[in-house]
Amino acid sequence: MKVIATGQFTVYLVSDEVTARLSSYIHGVPTDANGENGDYAGASTTLTVIDGSTDVTSKWNITYEESSVVGFLSGATYTVTNLLAESAVVTFRAKREGYSDVIKEFKVINSRQ
Repeated sequence: MKVIATGQFTVYLVSDEVTARLSSYIHGVPTDANGENGDYAGASTTLTVIDGSTDVTSKWNITYEESSVVGFLSGATYTVTNLLAESAVVTFRAKREGYSDVIKEFKVINSRQ
């Protein structure tokens, strides 16, 4: 157990559960009326892995799988460069020995103007 605070009493963190979050879970890509010429500015998300209240992302191996989207991963940030369908998903998987895999999904949709 992790010690949270000490003094007259000692407070322990009972749950050492590892969780994760994305900086964005969904992004709409503005396109023309035909669904072309997408503006991919801001079409990115960052995965953060948290142990208790501590960011431990750097200790995890992050991979991703693309479905109907093209982009790249730099560190823990995925950036969309092309949308191949009306909607797409990027599935992140964070792995670390001795822990269960952590999985999060980033959805990207075509937003016709």
